[in-house]
Amino acid sequence: QWSPIFNPMVRTVGEYPDVLTAVILMHGTKRNGKDYLCSMWNGLVKHVGLEHARSHFVVVAPQMFRRSDALWRPGELFWDKAGNANPTRNWKWGGNSTAQLAQSISSFEALDRVLFAVHNRLVFPNVNRIVLGGHSAGGQIVQRYALFNDVDEQLQHNGVQIDYFPANPSSWTYLDEYRPVLAPSVTCSSICVNTSVSQHKYEFARGGSGTGATCPATYNGVVASNTYLPWMSLLGRSK
Repeated sequence: QWSPIFNPMVRTVGEYPDVLTAVILMHGTKRNGKDYLCSMWNGLVKHVGLEHARSHFVVVAPQMFRRSDALWRPGELFWDKAGNANPTRNWKWGGNSTAQLAQSISSFEALDRVLFAVHNRLVFPNVNRIVLGGHSAGGQIVQRYALFNDVDEQLQHNGVQIDYFPANPSSWTYLDEYRPVLAPSVTCSSICVNTSVSQHKYEFARGGSGTGATCPATYNGVVASNTYLPWMSLLGRSK
C-alpha cells in the first residue's frame, strides 16, 4: 500500500479541470512529510493567494516510512534503516522497501506512481507541469531520480513539463570524475574534509591526505551542498 499525502483542498476522486500544476515535495531524513506538505502549501498560498492555489495547484508530499515511525500503520510500505554502505535498501538512493513485507518496491517506483497519480487525466485532465523538489535527503533522491527515472520522457511526450529542484543535499551526483573548478583563492580548509571524500558517498579520489589539503581543480562537489534554492521564485519560472 502506497499513500502519498495530498493537500487537503484536493481529493484523488472526482475531476479537477482547473488544476494546472502539481508540486511534489520530498521530505528530508526526519521523514516528516506532513510538515513539508504544510510548509509547501502555506508558502504557495502566500505566493499566489489562497483562491489561485486552491484552483490551480495540487501539492503532494510522499512519505518514506521506517517501521518505527509513529504514523506508520501495518500494511503500509516502510524502508529499513540503511546506511550509505547499503544503498539497495536506502530510500535516498532509490533502494527497495523492506523485505519483511510480502512486496517490496524501489523508492523510485514509488515516485513513479506519484507522478502518474497527478497525471491521471480522469482526475487532473489539464495538469501541464509537475514540479518535483526535495530538501536535504529529499534533495538527494530528487537529483538521482531526475537522472535515472524512465517516467520523465513519457510525461513530456504527453505535453507535461517536469522540473526538478534538489535543495541543500549533502552530496551531489555526478556522472564522471570531473567537478566544477574552485576559485583560485579557495581551498578545502574551510569547506570540506578531504579524507571523507572517498570513504562515504562522494565516489571520487581524495585530493590529498589529512584535513584541509588544497582541493585539486577536478572537484568541489561539497561546495554545491551549501546552495539554497528559493522555492517560491522557482515555482513561477520555466526551464
